[in-house]
Amino acid sequence: MSFKNKFREWLSDNLRYLLLGLGILIVVAAIFFGVWFLTSAMNKDKETGSKETSQKENIQTTSASEKETDAETSSGSNTDKEELSTLEANGNAELSALMNQYYTALGGKNIDVLKSLVDNLSGEEQTSITAEPNIEGYEEIVSYTFPGQEDGTYVVIASYNTKYKDIETRAPGLSQMYVYTDTDGKLVIAAEVKDETIKTYMNDIQNQPEVRQLIQKTQADYEAARASDAKLDALINSVTGS
Repeated sequence: MSFKNKFREWLSDNLRYLLLGLGILIVVAAIFFGVWFLTSAMNKDKETGSKETSQKENIQTTSASEKETDAETSSGSNTDKEELSTLEANGNAELSALMNQYYTALGGKNIDVLKSLVDNLSGEEQTSITAEPNIEGYEEIVSYTFPGQEDGTYVVIASYNTKYKDIETRAPGLSQMYVYTDTDGKLVIAAEVKDETIKTYMNDIQNQPEVRQLIQKTQADYEAARASDAKLDALINSVTGS
């Protein structure tokens, strides 16, 4: 699955309204990467804002029956890391710095920096990023880090506010990314995740109770932002149709 498709998957599956910033990139330019996370569990878990070169996605509400299913999935998940039960904002300084670099470069359309942070940024994705007309930047980036299944790997959920040109109200968003340590010991964001075991693991993380709460809160804040600013709502509607 390509980076772009992953990102879309996140949006459609997870928080369809959030990750708008990423979502706009994705919808408008068939943009950015993403597994979301806010991919399936979350979009319906999130509407992306950028494609965090890794895998992102937006937030969408879930029905009562879906929530029950999620709860069952969570209780029976294959994640055997107890750390998944607790969210700690910016608990890993190195990964938090990586997310800040990524979003700063993404908002500034700095392709050179993005290519140094993401393992495979295609020419099509680069064009999508530089051609995106509405996003001015990303603010208040907060990272929640989970240990990967192998040493030196991580799953990161990033929370942020998207700043659109000529619009004061920020749009909250969420994204999920897979990060690994390369042969030089450097942390790198994966442009796409092909391994089904890793995908399942990332979905399990999305179903953790505290992560669900974060998704729901982000979605509520996103909807409140749209309701409070007609210009923001009109822009989002013009891009996403909803």
